Amino acid sequence: MSLLKKLERELHQREPGWWGRLTEEITELGFLSDTPQPPEYHAEGDVAIHTRPAIETCPADCDPDLLWVALLHDIGKPATTRQNHEGRITAYGHAKLGAEMSGAILCRIGMPTKRSERIQWAIRHHVFHHSWQLNKAVDLS
Repeated sequence: MSLLKKLERELHQREPGWWGRLTEEITELGFLSDTPQPPEYHAEGDVAIHTRPAIETCPADCDPDLLWVALLHDIGKPATTRQNHEGRITAYGHAKLGAEMSGAILCRIGMPTKRSERIQWAIRHHVFHHSWQLNKAVDLS
């Protein structure tokens, strides 16, 4: 069985120990642990604690690319997370870096190019909603 198929099985089945097995194969995931997030947006805790439920909320029979996006959407946070002198935590640029890192990871595990590009696009744009300038007067119905 290819590494890609093995990892996709882990993502779909999520049997006990799945996170550890993924971290052994994709070592970059290990850096998610202990990478803090702003508690006002992520009360659940560090990036690893945030990432696991993102995967677990995906249906077991979902498109595997959705699972890859959930797994890798914040892979750029360890390298971009900063805490200022007032204690504010930011991770500016994590989506762009995460897309780049994801490309390298997906290539390494044998992901076909078209799928990799699709996953990287979703990771690169997963914070797009922060750029919306909607106000309460806008009727979205």
